[in-house]
Amino acid sequence: MTMYICGWDLSTRLCGYCVLDDTGKYIDIGHIELKKIKNEYDKLETIKRFLISKQTLFEKCEHYVEAPLLAFKAKSSMAVTIGKLQRINGQICLLIYLLFNKKSVPVYVSTARKLCGIVLPKKSKRKDTKKLILNFVQNLGIVPKEKWTYKRTGNPSDFCFDQADAYVVAASQIISKNNI
Repeated sequence: MTMYICGWDLSTRLCGYCVLDDTGKYIDIGHIELKKIKNEYDKLETIKRFLISKQTLFEKCEHYVEAPLLAFKAKSSMAVTIGKLQRINGQICLLIYLLFNKKSVPVYVSTARKLCGIVLPKKSKRKDTKKLILNFVQNLGIVPKEKWTYKRTGNPSDFCFDQADAYVVAASQIISKNNI
C-alpha cells in the first residue's frame, strides 16, 4: 500500500491540510471551515464528518501536525488563545487516532520552514510571514493553481495561508525522511 504524508495546520477557525506522496508529488490539499461554528463540540463534529468523508485518503497517511504555540510572543499571543489552540490541536489529533488508528506527530513550524529552505526576514510581521510562505509554496508549482483562490480584492482567500502552511509541514517531513 502506498503511504502518503499529510501535513496539518490546525486552528479553531480554519484547518488546512496537504497530502503528498513519499516523493513530494501532490495528492490533495484543502481546508475545513470552522469560523462560523461557535460551539467547540459542533466544530469537532464538523471535523469528524470531514475526516470520515475522506477516510480512504487519510487512512493511507502518516499525519504530521503543526505544533501549536508553546510560549508567548510579544504583541501576538495570549494565554487564552494558546490554550484554545492546544486544546483543538489535541482533540483533532485524537480524532485522527480514533478514526484511522494513526498517531499524529507534532512538527515545529520553525523546523518545517528550515527544512524546506524558507528564510524569513527577521522581525517580519505575522501577516507578511503568511504571504511569504504562500508565495514560496505557489512558486514551487507543485500544487495546482486552481487550489489557490482569491477574494474580489485580489488578495488570497484566508484558507490559502493554512493550506500553504500544511504543505510546508508535509514537505518538511518528506525532506527529513530523505535526509536520513
